[in-house]
Amino acid sequence: MIMTMQYSGHFISKKPRAVGLLIDASAGRVLLIRRHAHGQDYSTLPGGKIEAGESPEEACIREVREETGLRVGLKQKILEIVNLGRVEHYFLVDHYQGSLALGEPEASKQNSENTYTLQWVPIDQVDSANLLPVQARSLVRDYGAKLTSARQ
Repeated sequence: MIMTMQYSGHFISKKPRAVGLLIDASAGRVLLIRRHAHGQDYSTLPGGKIEAGESPEEACIREVREETGLRVGLKQKILEIVNLGRVEHYFLVDHYQGSLALGEPEASKQNSENTYTLQWVPIDQVDSANLLPVQARSLVRDYGAKLTSARQ
């Protein structure tokens, strides 16, 4: 059971989430999960709920692997926001390896009304990909620009 509490002026009633930002700086793209749910089309960054006894960092590593099949290492926490009644912790992924593959439970939840598709999207197209929450768009653009310029 989640208790409602106040956090930085916001009321929190859901489990917190951990989210990973995976940027392929050499190709100028970000890994998104394209969604079709409840008649809406949008994208999200990989992530999910933080389980009891788990740190946000541990949850991010676990959730990204479950959702994408990739093993990741985290560089740093880059954002903490309140979104839809929950605290979300965003981490910049330092490195990743493995084969991209949608994992569980998302893979088994798919049907014509609920789809999940892993997709590398050019950083300059995060707005047209309808990346949610909206705050994540500037995060992707800012870190995408930093990482791309650092490679040059």
